[in-house]
Amino acid sequence: MSPKIETLEESWEAERKLEKVLEEMKLNLEAEGINVDEDCRIDMDSFSEVYSEEEIQADKDFVKGLESEWFKGLPEEEIRSTKLASEGERFEIFKTAVLTKFKGEDFIVVRSSPFDDIKHKVDNILVNRKTGETVCAFDEVVGTLGKVAQEKMERVLKINFEGGAKVKYGIRLEKGKIVKGKIRRVPLFYLMYPKGEIKKAIDNLSPDLNDKTQYEEKAFKYFSLLIGEQVERILNSSEVPEKLKRKMFNFRKIFFVSKKR
Repeated sequence: MSPKIETLEESWEAERKLEKVLEEMKLNLEAEGINVDEDCRIDMDSFSEVYSEEEIQADKDFVKGLESEWFKGLPEEEIRSTKLASEGERFEIFKTAVLTKFKGEDFIVVRSSPFDDIKHKVDNILVNRKTGETVCAFDEVVGTLGKVAQEKMERVLKINFEGGAKVKYGIRLEKGKIVKGKIRRVPLFYLMYPKGEIKKAIDNLSPDLNDKTQYEEKAFKYFSLLIGEQVERILNSSEVPEKLKRKMFNFRKIFFVSKKR
């Protein structure tokens, strides 16, 4: 049986829900002193005390140049709408919301800057609220089989073998305050989701960050399983640098501890 084609009305409804989720996450992040854009990505312009205006503009031009190629010269507002209609973008927002709902007490969960998303293949970063360090980054995979998925998984593993991911527009906590700058040696994980399941994921996503649906709970358990498998593989590998292993070990201690209700 062929998958159901999304109607225009369903597409608009999904986009409205995603906009609401992004709005809620943006308000929460900005209340913590984290500057993000309308897509809840780290705002590159807020790094003017770290990098020169010329360097930031060059990075923004790098992003715009590639997007112009990918989206055939569409206006900026149409590019964003086209992204929101894509399964990749929807999955990114879905997993960010789910991680925020279930692990937001322990970690700051934020989408990476557009530059780091494209240049360093990092979609999300998590900051340990207790230690203040950036403990891991995520790359997304839509589809659990096929050449593209396999290549992404191998690339993520290779990045960890080489010492971890890099984040140019990174954040960490020092004495409860946000500090901006370049982050190195960040453990990188991939989170994959079946291609035909994205529509169901958005249908079952609650825009309220305090509301955890049964579907979201199942998705979080699935993400945790994927992350746990990758953690163990990295910790048991002789090819991964010890500094990265220590950060991975500390991440595991907090991420996989269930709080009593």
